[in-house]
Amino acid sequence: MNSRAINTINKADHAPEIVENILKIALQLNASDIHIGGNNVANSQNPYLLRYRVNGRLQEVDSKFLTATFTEVIARIKILSKMDITAHAIPQDGKFNIQANGENINFRVNVAPGINNIEEVCMRINRSKTKEIALQDMLMTEAMREQVDQLIHQKSGIFIINGPAGQGKTTTIYAILKELAGPNTKIVTAEDPVEKELPYITHNQITNKVTFADLGRSFMRQDAEVIFIGEIRDEDSAFSAQQLAQTGHLVLTTIHTRDSIGVIGRLEAFSIDPNSIASTLIGSLAQRLVPALCQKCKVVDALPQDVLDKINPILPIPEGVELFKKGPGCQHCNQYLNQQVVSSGIKGSLPIFELFVVDDEIAEMINQRKSKVDIAHLARSKGMLSLSQ
Repeated sequence: MNSRAINTINKADHAPEIVENILKIALQLNASDIHIGGNNVANSQNPYLLRYRVNGRLQEVDSKFLTATFTEVIARIKILSKMDITAHAIPQDGKFNIQANGENINFRVNVAPGINNIEEVCMRINRSKTKEIALQDMLMTEAMREQVDQLIHQKSGIFIINGPAGQGKTTTIYAILKELAGPNTKIVTAEDPVEKELPYITHNQITNKVTFADLGRSFMRQDAEVIFIGEIRDEDSAFSAQQLAQTGHLVLTTIHTRDSIGVIGRLEAFSIDPNSIASTLIGSLAQRLVPALCQKCKVVDALPQDVLDKINPILPIPEGVELFKKGPGCQHCNQYLNQQVVSSGIKGSLPIFELFVVDDEIAEMINQRKSKVDIAHLARSKGMLSLSQ
């Protein structure tokens, strides 16, 4: 994107037009988030910031236009998100949808009070046409892929996808659901929001009146084999997932943790006792997104033999397979803000994974309240690869 789009914002006079242009730039950049708020930089002539998260990194945009329009812009975003525009001292959550180039795009919005009466806005972007990835095409070792396949075909238990926000957990969950869906399997979901509708799956939307826990309790009477609870975020949803797994359902869900073994401590924090965790948790898959090389300008990388010797025991590289590194950038991958290249040689992102499988031996360690360090040591001895590996 060149500076013309930025200039379009600067020339806009009215809040609706400004907000529309802010959203357009986000879509052009394929940004995952939009941040609008105060600028605490000393001696700055502009008290406000507009930033986009692109390929996992925040990029600042010239936002002089906000000096005269900030209040109106925030009010416009609140109106779109069905928030109270008169409330400035409390956090608010909302959402809205737009249509762009035949695509339905969902914006999840949070407005939080900041210092000096400057509110902070974060908009998470969910695109309906995000490229779907089949489970067999994900960047996993063959052994890991086979283990995941075995886990998701269990008759009962809890399988958790975990990691920070914005790391592709939903994409992975949908790949798993698509793998399991069919005329002979009843699958129900509780989601916030429902991002895609898949065949043979009954999707349910969380609302202010219907929680994950509410739907979880109703799923007991739905005669379902597979249940997806969008997120375990409190004691009620954790208890609901536990009950469903104990009554013969395969429960898929997500949790925000740093690594795959961290789900044990997280469930304990939600008052699930170690014995219950040991009897129902079958595994967890941690993931992160890493930058993907531009396929048009990537260059061959001849790694030294000592580096290859370290890689091969972890991820064997077949003979004749070329390795690549980031290229110089090209018209297909260069991204511009304020007439400067902010990203080159990178085109999108790819997920990497860490799989933690709970077998009988590890379940016994959980039941005995062994430390995370001890459990991790045993898991690695059984072949678990960490995210860093």
